[in-house]
Amino acid sequence: MLPWPGRFDAVDRLLDTALGTDGNPVILRLDSAFALGDTLPMPELGDEHRVTFMRNGMPVMSMTMPFAPQPAWTPHPDSGIVVGEGAAYRLHHITFDGDTLRTIDVAYTPVPVTAAERDSALALFEERSQAAGGQPDRRPRVADHRPPHGNIVVDDARHIWVRRPGASDSTSHWDVIDPDGRLLGTVELPAMPAYSGVVVRGDRIVVATTVDDVPTIIVYEIVRWLSPGQLTAGACPPIYSDHRNSATEVGWDDGRTSR
Repeated sequence: MLPWPGRFDAVDRLLDTALGTDGNPVILRLDSAFALGDTLPMPELGDEHRVTFMRNGMPVMSMTMPFAPQPAWTPHPDSGIVVGEGAAYRLHHITFDGDTLRTIDVAYTPVPVTAAERDSALALFEERSQAAGGQPDRRPRVADHRPPHGNIVVDDARHIWVRRPGASDSTSHWDVIDPDGRLLGTVELPAMPAYSGVVVRGDRIVVATTVDDVPTIIVYEIVRWLSPGQLTAGACPPIYSDHRNSATEVGWDDGRTSR
């Protein structure tokens, strides 16, 4: 189950998703009386990155091509949304009036897709193709590199957290960007089997995941300290978890807090 993507902003307006009048997904804003306000088009993956399975001339299933760059978005607590382009590590803070308040370009080193990952992706495609019982409209094209970024969240201090694909699936890496667009560093967390949501509030990171097929909430503590611009991480018990697991103590230099 996917997590609810909406939230309330700083003045109690609700951001949610729905279908627009043309049938396409939109992001909408409701005021404090839940009256509909403005809408924005939902950032979506281009058709060139999808494979559609057809049976008797009718589509029966679609599948995203392996390692396709997918746009991401998240509500901003002040106004509008933050959108990641997907194909480039470029973020835009957009208001519901359609104005772009800020664009942030983040430098990154592309992570190659290995031969083993390519073979595994193609094998999974064949497996799903047989399960669909239809004919694909094209062969999947496996990208040479992983996408520049993944999911995006904004915390209550207006820091933007962006999941950065890494060379290893054993950990997950999150870039932390301050409200002025400055990259503070990268936080490393244990990789979750199938985490479905991340929320950052104050000094806590809350992860909704699944451990041994059991829905699990794990809470991590963020420890900030002054350092020469490097993030450090070490293992420590979780603050709270309803399922036994490990956690990570993380920190970055925000120029303000020392612990």
